[in-house]
Amino acid sequence: MMFKYLFLLLTVSCGSLFQQESKTIYVAPQLADCTGVGQQKCMLIRETSKEAWSNFYDQIEGFTYEKGFNYKLLVTVTRVDNPPADASSLKYTLKEILLKEAVPDQISLFQNWKVIKLKGMEVISGSPTISFEEENGQVAGSTGCNNFFGSFSKSGNDLTFGPLGMTRKMCEDMKTEDMMSRYLEQIRHYTIVDDILILENESRDKLIYCTSL
Repeated sequence: MMFKYLFLLLTVSCGSLFQQESKTIYVAPQLADCTGVGQQKCMLIRETSKEAWSNFYDQIEGFTYEKGFNYKLLVTVTRVDNPPADASSLKYTLKEILLKEAVPDQISLFQNWKVIKLKGMEVISGSPTISFEEENGQVAGSTGCNNFFGSFSKSGNDLTFGPLGMTRKMCEDMKTEDMMSRYLEQIRHYTIVDDILILENESRDKLIYCTSL
């Protein structure tokens, strides 16, 4: 009888260990656009500081997120049997906030930028640039050969350029200019990550990467 009781106790304990565990996670200071059931904003989490951020589509019970803070959390992860359709099979519950640290204000879009990378090109030529003026809503820069100028429209992280004027000189290498010109017409969003400006199209493909001058 005692043997059966001990066996039952061990079985329940092992089952509990399988159903629930504690872990430490990091939460980024900004949200990301993501698609779950529909378009939404997701927290970005990772388990070590060396990993890439991953979208977190659910909530952490007991945790209230504030933008602009780095978090290190101790959470309990519980396996959910037979979760509803489109729901996660894991439930996260906050045990303790190990770190909440304010990050400096994000670098502003409104400055001079140097283009350092274009999607699909290993090497760019001519030192292309982009400059945004907040007061008059004007954008100007170089495509690596010719200068361009015009207006832009910004709402949150949505960004579009109006019709752009451009000088018309010919250069020995026009590949960078052709790619820049094509991409500028497609820009619909921007993000700034680790002081790098990333310009994206409607599908959030990253087309142009810039660093501040």
